[in-house]
Amino acid sequence: MTKVLLVDKFATGLTPVEQALDAAELRVVRTSSAREALLKLGKERFDLIISEIATSGASRIEVYKAFSSYVKASACPLVLFGGGPEDFQFLLEQELPRLHHLQKVLDPDTLAAAIKTVLAPRKNAALNVEFINPVLQATMTTITTMTELAVTPGKPYMKKHSDVSGDISGVVAVASEGFKGSISISFCKASFLRVASRILKTEFTEITDENRDAIAELINIIFGQARNLLSSKGHHFEPALPSIISDPGHSVDHRSEHPPIAIDFAMADAGNLRIEICVAS
Repeated sequence: MTKVLLVDKFATGLTPVEQALDAAELRVVRTSSAREALLKLGKERFDLIISEIATSGASRIEVYKAFSSYVKASACPLVLFGGGPEDFQFLLEQELPRLHHLQKVLDPDTLAAAIKTVLAPRKNAALNVEFINPVLQATMTTITTMTELAVTPGKPYMKKHSDVSGDISGVVAVASEGFKGSISISFCKASFLRVASRILKTEFTEITDENRDAIAELINIIFGQARNLLSSKGHHFEPALPSIISDPGHSVDHRSEHPPIAIDFAMADAGNLRIEICVAS
């Protein structure tokens, strides 16, 4: 069961929320101060920390410092709530992974839903990471072979649902006995035209029916190579036909409550492409 450390200086301020978290099968351990919470962290492991920005006897800076070393060492998400504009600005200036800020919400359903979103990437991180290297390797091999362009991958990151993916995308469904999801490849118009021109040995200045199928071919080959690599680990996938999205400034909807992992690739003299991986058990 997921264990949550709840730090709230008000003895009954979050009782409804605690009840909602219990209903969601999250075990809640309540403390009333940062000092008491640190004693708990020294003896027990937690999956999530929720705290007032300023607790009894501690400022926002002291609270942040108290939890930051534990969060960095364990990759445990930290949710800080309450405070004013100056507190929010302080948090924006910190470089702590998995740090989230919420206004103080006493409605159980609203806060429980927010916490579920915070926990979701961690629950699926191992599964997503397992897909990253095979897809990354397949992307580099496919693009280099078909276009003779040097390709350099960036660091994977969690994509926000509202982030623009590109002007044209190819999307393929991922389905097996244990999990499902989708993988996509996206280009801006200029980058796609350069890639399509190399693949089809014809110079293009616009996205047309003639060159649009090139992106479906790319994602098909990438998924096929990644599937072969993952098959050696015991994963077996159902075949799937890719779909194409051709719409300026669109965002690929992976139809999942979980955020996709995105990887941006730099192509020599051809701009960038983006791979998005969204799979869940």
